[in-house]
Amino acid sequence: MKHDFRDLPSVTKSSITDSLEKIKVTLNNMRVIVEEKELSWLTGLRGGLLSQQVDTLRCFIVDLELSVDTEDESNGRRDDTSPSLKTLFRRCVGEYTTVSKRIDKGSLSLMYKLPSGHIEGPRNEFIRWGREAGVLREGRKSLETKIVESDKSESRDQIVKIILCIKSALGAMSEFLPEKHVSGEYLTTADTDNNSNSNLSLTELAKGLKEQIAILRQYNESLIRETKNLVRK
Repeated sequence: MKHDFRDLPSVTKSSITDSLEKIKVTLNNMRVIVEEKELSWLTGLRGGLLSQQVDTLRCFIVDLELSVDTEDESNGRRDDTSPSLKTLFRRCVGEYTTVSKRIDKGSLSLMYKLPSGHIEGPRNEFIRWGREAGVLREGRKSLETKIVESDKSESRDQIVKIILCIKSALGAMSEFLPEKHVSGEYLTTADTDNNSNSNLSLTELAKGLKEQIAILRQYNESLIRETKNLVRK
């Protein structure tokens, strides 16, 4: 084994067990959908529900991979001013998780104004791209190695630029979300006096979040196009 669970930090252990528990719940949800007789005639609906669960499962598996693989070995040859694609991917996944939790623990009134699956949509797309492009793979199968072997450094620069834009968009979303944690509850942005968006209504806050979500989806599409172009080249 690459890592001995017993030797991992307690935070890492907790993250791993949490991911495993979520994977178990998701697999159980998939089993229920497949076995539900009443939905047998709604093939399209059942297929859509399964597809959503598959995307959710993919995210939890990536979370598990990142929890176990705590050290980015591919970054050993780079300093922090030029991190590896794997490191950048890891940071964005972490930002997605943070934003998602802050939305869930924020104002319910604000959440109800957001579309179903709001942040999960672009996050799932981003993680799907990372897995299919080989960002987390090692050796010659990794995206980093493929770029080096194809001698297309400009493609890498463009991919890095897009990922940094995604991180920036997630940071912009944070400005619309809870900042403080008081007495076990998160204050909404409208409740914080020192926030630049404190005077915005819930409708305006939701509009700002929706705009950033749309931007995130556009960046995901750009990543997919850039990776396909790299393969063609």
